[in-house]
Amino acid sequence: MEKTVDVWCVKPQEWLDNEVFEPACQRVLSLSEWFKISNLRLENRRQQQKLTRVLVRLVLSQYSNHDPKDWVFSLKVGGKPFVANASHPLFFNVSHTQGLIVCAVSVESEVGVDVEILDKKRNFMAIAQQYFAEQEFQSLRALRNEQERKLLFFQLWTLKEAYLKACGKGITVPLSSICFDTLPINDRHKLDYSAHRESSSNHWQLKSARLSEKHLMAVALRLEPSDTFDLNIYHVSPSDFNL
Repeated sequence: MEKTVDVWCVKPQEWLDNEVFEPACQRVLSLSEWFKISNLRLENRRQQQKLTRVLVRLVLSQYSNHDPKDWVFSLKVGGKPFVANASHPLFFNVSHTQGLIVCAVSVESEVGVDVEILDKKRNFMAIAQQYFAEQEFQSLRALRNEQERKLLFFQLWTLKEAYLKACGKGITVPLSSICFDTLPINDRHKLDYSAHRESSSNHWQLKSARLSEKHLMAVALRLEPSDTFDLNIYHVSPSDFNL
């Protein structure tokens, strides 16, 4: 059966520079959120957190009659946030990188998302040798084109992060204990194996997508082996929410 994951994307500066942003923050954020944000030392981190939390509340209200300010959140054992007062199944996950914040939503099952900017200056092979499975590292080594190697590195990195975020495991599981087939079939990536005890690998499906020339995203969704899913990608601005 075909399922869907909606991915809502925002360019931070477009929102932060808009005159409706601060009033929206005052209107929808909870007192506990304001308290946590005020304790962040760096201004750019405070702004990022405000925008992320506002985005989540606005987006979730597209799937319910809840006013954005009325959503209640809690944390699972691994620290993954979830909606505590939804009237029907509603799962979300967020990720951010330079120039982009994304919120993935599923009404089916647990979802995870990771987005990265591709122009980061990194020693890809050194990182891969330390954090990737041997099979993945050898696939990278086999590539002679530097751009292809860079793209595959970020593809594998985002897949691992999205999968762990969907599981709610985060950094508690070594990245090298998870291995992905480097040749996707029908644009879906196969999880070859996972050494931790979350579940059988065939209960997870993953997809990659380019969100811009500089941004790569991966989404993980828990599904039955017979099911598949598609991505709906929305690039939104404050005017899309009638702020």
